[in-house]
Amino acid sequence: MSDQFAIDAVRDLDVAVSWSNVQGSHVQQLRFLSPSGDEYQKLESAFDAAKLTLDAGLPTVHNTFPIAGTWIQQRATVGVWTVNVYLDGKLITSSPLNLR
Repeated sequence: MSDQFAIDAVRDLDVAVSWSNVQGSHVQQLRFLSPSGDEYQKLESAFDAAKLTLDAGLPTVHNTFPIAGTWIQQRATVGVWTVNVYLDGKLITSSPLNLR
């Protein structure tokens, strides 16, 4: 089941990715795919695992995915989006995100 958010009720979504067994410097990419499968946005964050804030004991990278006032809200692009998470260019995981 995916996380569900009402596009008229949220301004931004905080996308937090926690990393286990990661040390040193890396680049994280988040690629947001619309319900039609088109890439909508890509966010990239360089990080040093030792300098990240810990969430539940794991180094975590936070990114903001804007919703309010964007094409998403203006076009009512609802449905199941996909967030692909990459580490140093390698796809690590995908997660559904339901905007309604």
